[in-house]
Amino acid sequence: PTTLVNNVLAGDGVLLSNAKFNNNAGNISSPQIGTFNYTGNAFPFHSGLVLTTGNVSVAAGPNNTGSQSAAVSPVYVDNSLNALASSTLNGCAALEFDFVAYSDTFAFNYIFGSEEYPEYVGSSYNDVFAFFLTGLDPVTGVTTTKNVALIPGTVTPVMINNVNQNQNTQYYITNNSNVVQYDGYTTRLTASSLVLSCYTYTMHLAVGNVGDNAYDSGVFLEAGSFYSP
Repeated sequence: PTTLVNNVLAGDGVLLSNAKFNNNAGNISSPQIGTFNYTGNAFPFHSGLVLTTGNVSVAAGPNNTGSQSAAVSPVYVDNSLNALASSTLNGCAALEFDFVAYSDTFAFNYIFGSEEYPEYVGSSYNDVFAFFLTGLDPVTGVTTTKNVALIPGTVTPVMINNVNQNQNTQYYITNNSNVVQYDGYTTRLTASSLVLSCYTYTMHLAVGNVGDNAYDSGVFLEAGSFYSP
């Protein structure tokens, strides 16, 4: 995991270390994380990492079904997502690492997509994801954990039930391309936060199935975009 985040995700002004995937620092054997490359213009990212609730093979297009799934075994459950889930968590994928930023800000770019768009908007089956930042708050000096995957200009987490064809539509794309399988996905969004430069923080990126272990979802992380300007 440490090799993966440094070779793909890391950009300028940051030092990444101590990575784990599904709470394991060893060689990755789960098919829930992978790299992607794309040379066209129908999807905002050309390369990066993807984390999925099922097998990453589902993420690749074309979008030829509304219910694609590929559950993996054993099932990993990431309890950090419990507060966001409206029902029982099932298949989860979690990438965690420490980082040091060389300035007082860090940021990275992401896209969330799901097979649960659009028919399960408003239901209790909505898959969830979050990017949890843990470390010293630069204002209070107290160690805190907060989700930085937020609707721009708000403190509201990005979720299927609040970014979709009916709500915050400027951040939602109905998938009419053949690039990815997911029926809908967000626009290119940026997660960011103020930090204390040269202090160690922990980033915990997680996505999980809720209420069932079907209708896969995934998070795309843009290559080289995790940086401190």
